Amino acid sequence: MMGCARRQVCRSAAVVSMIAPMMLAATSCSPGNSSESTVEANASATVSATETTEADGVSVAVAEAAPGLTIEIAADAYTAPPDTYSDGRRGVTYHVDNEAVSYTVIVEHYEPGGKTASEVLESELGAFELQGASAGVTQSDVAVEGSEAAYRLDWTQSAEVPWSAEDDTEIDVQCSGVIFDGQDGYSYAVYVYAEVSDEASLAAVADVIDSIEVTQP
Repeated sequence: MMGCARRQVCRSAAVVSMIAPMMLAATSCSPGNSSESTVEANASATVSATETTEADGVSVAVAEAAPGLTIEIAADAYTAPPDTYSDGRRGVTYHVDNEAVSYTVIVEHYEPGGKTASEVLESELGAFELQGASAGVTQSDVAVEGSEAAYRLDWTQSAEVPWSAEDDTEIDVQCSGVIFDGQDGYSYAVYVYAEVSDEASLAAVADVIDSIEVTQP
């Protein structure tokens, strides 16, 4: 299992290439090869936006989350500098926690020569199976603008609040991961997490998924 700090999104198993951050950390995880930035560290930087708009009174940022990949996310999201892993994977975590919505988004990618989306999906499913969690995972196809191959995984789990460094309440979390190929050999994964009973936050992460767009890196 790749390393993760308490309240961060955990990685599933050492065999996972890009990730299935299947287990949100209720306790600290076993050592791994990720950098362990905490929510407290993330709070020092807000999302870097290419454009900011208003939607239903909420400020929404169009963020370049990775080369050739944009998402729309709350403009007050906070994040840390991108992580780099030993397998060449790069990632960034966004946390949103305001009066209207609370959720976490993880964006990871491989540069050309890394893993394809289908290879990442195979590793993810293998990791779920290794943990005996396959029965709780739903796999489906999904359309991502600009991508020719995209896959979606959905599951729920209990975990401490992932978007807060102060709240250690255990909640039921709805998790979704979209894995897809980009242009010029890039591949990506976008993972979103929100409380299962929080309709506003679930709608917000659904909007994040719908906003994913692949462009030329």
